[in-house]
Amino acid sequence: MASSEPPRPSWNWKRLALKWLAFGIGVALGAAAIIGSLVWYTSRPTPPKPWDTRALVAGHPPGFSVTDDGKRIRFSYPVENRTEEDYKVELAGEVKILVKTEDGGFSQPLPDEAKHLEVPIFIPAKQTGTIVVFLSVSGIPTKEPNEADKEYHERIRTFCNDRLKGVYGLALFDETNRYRIDLPRWLPERPKNEP
Repeated sequence: MASSEPPRPSWNWKRLALKWLAFGIGVALGAAAIIGSLVWYTSRPTPPKPWDTRALVAGHPPGFSVTDDGKRIRFSYPVENRTEEDYKVELAGEVKILVKTEDGGFSQPLPDEAKHLEVPIFIPAKQTGTIVVFLSVSGIPTKEPNEADKEYHERIRTFCNDRLKGVYGLALFDETNRYRIDLPRWLPERPKNEP
């Protein structure tokens, strides 16, 4: 005689365990991929912030003169600080000075910026201040005893035009603030409106 009990479903524990194991491995691999991606993304080097050429602007050619020792030419630039913060440079080594070349490129940084930059520099926010750069040049003419200051100044201008032909301006690179300050070349001729 046949049993009147309905057949019991047979649970296959092995099958169920394999499904849970596959599910667990899938979750673990997914989590490892997400964590690995996050670690890679946060540890990759970030590209540097671009140079800001509009924060500090030298809108006019510099005034120039010869230093008292007669070995360097002093270029004095009026520079406008267009930022909301005061601009300060305490040590010359905080910025690099490069020469602009004819093709629009830049030279290597001038060595030992302490000899080329007058510090400290302070330009209040939204104000105009002065940045002074020195270039060491051999053979700078000396002022003759009876020579007028304006005549001597024009002789220095001619000397700069001849001796510094490859200088099409200067640029200061402040790596801390990521500012690039473009400094134009001196005027090659005396302005017509100058007496």
